[in-house]
Amino acid sequence: MKLPIDPAFAVSQALSQKTASPATATGKDRESLRKTCQEFEALLIKNMMKGMRLTLPGESLSESSMAMEMSYDLFDQAVAEGAARGHGLGIAEVLFRQLAGPLAAVPQETADGDPEDKG
Repeated sequence: MKLPIDPAFAVSQALSQKTASPATATGKDRESLRKTCQEFEALLIKNMMKGMRLTLPGESLSESSMAMEMSYDLFDQAVAEGAARGHGLGIAEVLFRQLAGPLAAVPQETADGDPEDKG
């Protein structure tokens, strides 16, 4: 199954919306990255569920009513978001660990704007 999404492009676009430089990375940046990774995993799960539904015998999505298609889509979205917020497939966590590596090397700022003393 060919996905219409390039994972590298989707994540890079989400991260490029950040205007702060890596030198000013904060806990907000890490939380934003975690949320983006979860949204990406939810999108993959939703597409996987849609693809699996197409393999079921019987009425195909093209033959079903528009209301039925919308209800399946909403159901897939809800299940995918719930799974991604939980443990999910682990894709979000792997992406987060890989992409948060550069953020982990940057000292976290305290409330007054000074970097924390790590030693």
